[in-house]
Amino acid sequence: MIENLSERNIIMEREFVPYEIALAMKDLGFDEPCFNWYGFSKKVGDNPSSCCNSYGFIQERKSFCSAPLYQQAFRWFREEYGLLAEFCWNTPNKKHATMIYPTDFYYQSESYEEAQDACLNKLIKMVKENEGEGTK
Repeated sequence: MIENLSERNIIMEREFVPYEIALAMKDLGFDEPCFNWYGFSKKVGDNPSSCCNSYGFIQERKSFCSAPLYQQAFRWFREEYGLLAEFCWNTPNKKHATMIYPTDFYYQSESYEEAQDACLNKLIKMVKENEGEGTK
C-alpha cells in the first residue's frame, strides 16, 4: 500500500510525460488541468506545499508546468492540431513503431517509452514549424 505522496509520485512518474516535453507543450499553449505538476527539481509533484500547487501559480512560473499524462498529451495534439499518433508492434523487426497521421513520420525503437517520447518530440517540432504559417 502506498503510504505517502513521495512514494506515490515515484510509482506514478512513468505515467507522465517528461519535464522537457511538458515544458515544450506549455510553450505551445497547453494549459489543461493535470493531476500533477513539475516544479523546482523538475520531478513530478516535487513541491506539494499549498502555496505552490494552485494551477494559476504553476502556469505563471516559467520553469513550472503541468505534468500531463501521456494519453492527455496525445489527445491534445489530436484535438488541437489534427495530428494522430499511432503505436504498434512491428513483428518482423521486433520493435515498437509509431506513426503520425496525416504525415509520413515513422519511428521504431526497442522501447515503447522511447517511441512515445520520440513521437511527442516530433509532434512538438511539427507544431513549432507550422506556427509561422498560421495553421492550427
